[in-house]
Amino acid sequence: MDDFVGSDQYPAGHIYNLTLFFSSCLVYAATQISYINRSEMKKMSALPCLSLLCASLLSISQMAQATVVQFSTSLGPVEVNLFDETTPETVANFLAYVESGRYNNSIVHRSEPGFVIQGGGFAYDSDQVAVAGIATDPSVVNEPVLSNVRGTIAMAKIPGSPNSATSQWFFNLANNSGSLDLDPNGNSFTVFGVVLEDGMERIDAIANLSRTDARNDVKNVDGQKFGDNFASLPIQNPRSADEVPNQNHYVLIESIDVTNPNINTFPDSLPPATTRGTSSGSNAGGGSSSGGSFGFGFIFISALMLIKRLGYKR
Repeated sequence: MDDFVGSDQYPAGHIYNLTLFFSSCLVYAATQISYINRSEMKKMSALPCLSLLCASLLSISQMAQATVVQFSTSLGPVEVNLFDETTPETVANFLAYVESGRYNNSIVHRSEPGFVIQGGGFAYDSDQVAVAGIATDPSVVNEPVLSNVRGTIAMAKIPGSPNSATSQWFFNLANNSGSLDLDPNGNSFTVFGVVLEDGMERIDAIANLSRTDARNDVKNVDGQKFGDNFASLPIQNPRSADEVPNQNHYVLIESIDVTNPNINTFPDSLPPATTRGTSSGSNAGGGSSSGGSFGFGFIFISALMLIKRLGYKR
């Protein structure tokens, strides 16, 4: 199964909506001037500019796509903003597991206080009182663009194998950029989302739970053990030495659901770029926010040029 080796949260924003609003106002004003002050020929000459402005608005909306999902955990909901445009392959891979329901009743099987909590690899079957490994799809390409700072979610993988991530993910409890960001040996971990609002309070609450070594106790329906995967299992309630962990002990992810599939950028939530080296897609690190700023500036200048072109006079 996947594992990894290694040893502020960001607020939501609505700059994107304001950008589109004011840009649309500028374009609307410019087009109205054309009807009032110039001939039909002049209006026709402005069409290329208007087309360019509309195309710019469309490109910004596509560039800023960001899905929001909710983790329904035993300790409460956690909303996560996914970076569709910055790490598209990873987000698509994660959403495939979400949409198929394979994360339902999955277990947070690893807790390392001050470092990470990890899940996405195992699900609990209450009828069988047993654990099963989540069926995995082919591994996804590594996209180490963003930094593993506190509040981010990243994909777990086999150490030393960059493109081995499948279903398992982890939340960074601290700034782990020094150990988990890109390095020359490929020991890099793809950040693909960030916790929103008060979600880190629940993540921290999970990390603060007692832990137990359940390597010899957690088994599948055939009695096979999962070994080191459960060496640091967070539990909600104490268990006796001979008690098999069950739903009263496990921290369960009851479901992960898409709560907003539309354009929802939260540009201020984008983490910094990875702290080591570069990657083929590293310049996408500021895509959602810097792209919106560039687009706004372009539209503003274009609108002014359009007004001048139409020759408006009082």
